[in-house]
Amino acid sequence: MVDIVHIPRRSFIEWLRAAVPDFIPNPELLGNDLDYVVVCEFARYICARASSGDWEAVQKGVDFLEMYVAQGGSYSRDLVLEGLESLEASCQGFERIQACFGPKILALWSEALGGN
Repeated sequence: MVDIVHIPRRSFIEWLRAAVPDFIPNPELLGNDLDYVVVCEFARYICARASSGDWEAVQKGVDFLEMYVAQGGSYSRDLVLEGLESLEASCQGFERIQACFGPKILALWSEALGGN
């Protein structure tokens, strides 16, 4: 796991790629300040891993989101929430993925969406 002391907004994609090297974002999104699009793409990656039964990859992805929320500010929380909303809306296995959430993501989810 990548240890992040403080995550500047512009480094989200770099930290994500370092923490989850199997996730390869669309190259057209890199360097374009499109973190919100990338986090939704990452949500689809997590869903695809869950659908294929790769729970180690799911946990690794969720752990990164947990760390990003824990060590970031309001931008980090908003970005992760966008990814969670995308995950819930598009992934049939969301409940199983939700079981992988750490305390920071659970709190964020509960606060923002009522913990559905």
